[in-house]
Amino acid sequence: MITIIFIFLAIPILIFVGLLLLRVRSKKLLMGIPIAVLCMPIVFGFGIYLARTPIQQGKFLADIGPLLSLIFPPDDLYKALAEEKLSQAKSIYVLNISHKYVGNHGISIIVPSSSGPDFKNKEPLKVTTRFFKGGKITLESNQSGSQFWGNNEYGFDYSSYTVPRDLPVSEPLRVEVTIHGDIDAFLKQNKAARVAVKKMSDE
Repeated sequence: MITIIFIFLAIPILIFVGLLLLRVRSKKLLMGIPIAVLCMPIVFGFGIYLARTPIQQGKFLADIGPLLSLIFPPDDLYKALAEEKLSQAKSIYVLNISHKYVGNHGISIIVPSSSGPDFKNKEPLKVTTRFFKGGKITLESNQSGSQFWGNNEYGFDYSSYTVPRDLPVSEPLRVEVTIHGDIDAFLKQNKAARVAVKKMSDE
């Protein structure tokens, strides 16, 4: 960041020196051109800020959407796209989603807890995920889970993917999540656990 700022400051100075070497004597040109060049990144940055929401939603310049989400995170950025409470009698969960923002996403098993994480096993359950668009499988994943913990919850992240590289943004999708393992034992240790499709960090 310091290097970028230095470059932005150095360019107008170099232009000013270049104008002097070219024997430009107009004060308006000597002052106006460097100032205009100096202001261009500021104007560009302000324009990007004003357009941050459609960029974050992948409507244009989608490649910088994840960066803007890190700098200016929307209030609902990490709100689950869909979720369902785990049940002892159920191993397959079908969720309907539509990605709102570009960037990293994933499947998580989330456990509410005000007393911090309570990891009984490193990976108590395994998860297989299939994404459908119009009845056709567009992405299938069978990844190992990784632990996480945050404010009043902890859990396991599975099946990470990136939007729009792996799956589209703003299009209806059906997600089929299959839980493998002893759900009964897991729920005894991790009450009120739920499976969710959500936005992940872009760091």
